[in-house]
Amino acid sequence: MSFLKDSRDLLLIRGLTVLSQMLGGVFLARILGPHDRGIFALLILLPILCGQIGIFGLDITNAVFTGRQYKNIQGLIRQSLSLQFTIAAVLALLFFIFSHRISAATGLGDYIIEYRFLALIIPLILFVQNGGSVLWGQKEFRVFGILQFLRPASFLAGISALAFVHLASIKIFISIFIASFIVPSAFLVFFKKIKPIWIWPRGIALKKIICFSFPVWLAQISGFSYFRLDLLILNHWWPTKICGYFAVLFFIAEAVGFIGSTLGEVLLPYTKICKKNKNTQLLSQALRLSLSITIVMVAVIALSAQYMIKIIFGTGFLPIIPALYWLLPGIVFRNGVKVLSLWHIAYGNLYFNAALNFAGIALITVANVIFIPANGMIAATAINSVMFFLLFLCSVLYACKCAS
Repeated sequence: MSFLKDSRDLLLIRGLTVLSQMLGGVFLARILGPHDRGIFALLILLPILCGQIGIFGLDITNAVFTGRQYKNIQGLIRQSLSLQFTIAAVLALLFFIFSHRISAATGLGDYIIEYRFLALIIPLILFVQNGGSVLWGQKEFRVFGILQFLRPASFLAGISALAFVHLASIKIFISIFIASFIVPSAFLVFFKKIKPIWIWPRGIALKKIICFSFPVWLAQISGFSYFRLDLLILNHWWPTKICGYFAVLFFIAEAVGFIGSTLGEVLLPYTKICKKNKNTQLLSQALRLSLSITIVMVAVIALSAQYMIKIIFGTGFLPIIPALYWLLPGIVFRNGVKVLSLWHIAYGNLYFNAALNFAGIALITVANVIFIPANGMIAATAINSVMFFLLFLCSVLYACKCAS
């Protein structure tokens, strides 16, 4: 398998995944409207954030370790998975116990039961991500892509069926959202035979896992917080309807962002087994593909924004267009950052990658607190675009330094 062939295969499957996500997002926006769409976004935000916190960088650690010839690699991966499942169980229990306080803090006191059920997705998220990471490290990109396709496809099928029979509400859609994580989990258990086997890591194995995972985790948490912390800050100063608008902007950014994620995921297992000069050639190739495809997509969105928003999301979401124009440059640079981030991890620049992402989210948060109260989602999108440009520039310069 070549880098370009694997990139093509994963991009095609990921394209179907994004199409499913887009259709699901469009259905949600059109059925629920800005206000209820904002409530739905706020409800799922914190449990997904807990899942990302609990991942502890172990998904990428498993992917990297799978492709390297460590002694007793299978035992090491099993120990890593065991550590992950223990973290997941603790986080899910804590989220369930404090769900009433979480609902009160987010202003969603009427949705305590939904928050308690959403605790279930935390271990499911972690199981799917870690099981998939083993396939990723083995370069089984087609199966890896299918695994990621199953969740949005099952969510789309569920909400479409229920909307067709006129059973459409936030509570019902939350139930479908939870069920959509069960489908890929079942795929891993019954078809790929990936099951949790508790072997608690000790000694050298524990040290090796934590030393690699910790800086990766810092970078992941920082990267995941982009846009999502903006949503929480917006919710503090602006009406829920504005959060619904911003959720659609975030949805568009994520839809186009699959290009950078996909090419970075293909790049990672190739980078860790190639020689230095080949690594930089692959990085250059991946960046050219990512940026060129993203620029074309962003140009199409910019030229058709008025019609696209009206036709796809409805006239109720037309107020997002000015903020969308501010966001589009940031989407281009964000895709470049995604490719570079995974390359730096595979190359061994773990702490540089963590420090860069952490500095980025810290600066964005401070700027958002200063400018969002007066300028709302316009400020949030403009700040993200500026920051992604700076992150891209710093990441490229350090990659050039490593290559020289």
